[in-house]
Amino acid sequence: MRLKFPILALILEVITIILYAVFAVYDDGTVINTYLSLATCVLSAYAISSLVEHKGKLDMVHIQNATLAGGVAVGTCADMNIDPFGAMLIGFIAGIISTLGFKYLSPILASNLGIQDTCGVHNLHGMPGILGGLAGIVAVALGKKNGSASMQAAALASSLGFALIGGAITGLIMKLPFWGQPPDQNCYDDSLYWEVPEEEEENEGSLAPADPSKNKAEA
Repeated sequence: MRLKFPILALILEVITIILYAVFAVYDDGTVINTYLSLATCVLSAYAISSLVEHKGKLDMVHIQNATLAGGVAVGTCADMNIDPFGAMLIGFIAGIISTLGFKYLSPILASNLGIQDTCGVHNLHGMPGILGGLAGIVAVALGKKNGSASMQAAALASSLGFALIGGAITGLIMKLPFWGQPPDQNCYDDSLYWEVPEEEEENEGSLAPADPSKNKAEA
């Protein structure tokens, strides 16, 4: 029987389900807010994926990743008094921006800026994380929980600053010539370091025992 999806895609889907089940921790209010956000995120991710894909079909990459964006986004304020509607709104928006990021933003970053987000980290954690930071600012400003909205804003800005500066420094270090890295056009050629399936088939063919009937025919 021929599988419709690669086995790796099916394994990742199982992992997504496990992450969905264990995303929420701590007190009961946090658990409820997290799962409400995740639930509406699933709905919006499925809806947007169907809208932007050919013939209304779903994209497995969207389903494996964007459905978790609600849990990422609500993480900053899940323990605050955001009410069920607030949690659902955060998850709904997170599902939309994450799915659209996979569909449109990643190709733009790759073609125009040469930024390869091979695992979609920016779409699942980057943009929903920023949304969560903004949601935390609003939750503190409007809620009764002790805290300062300006401190929340400073935390968001410092997180972005550390990420950008740290990432830039790491990238510059990794580009130093003495590391002996391959040219950029070969960065995604696994055969430089790994045995790829084509090579495995060739090796298996060379080690296979000779066919006696074929040898007799040649003689």
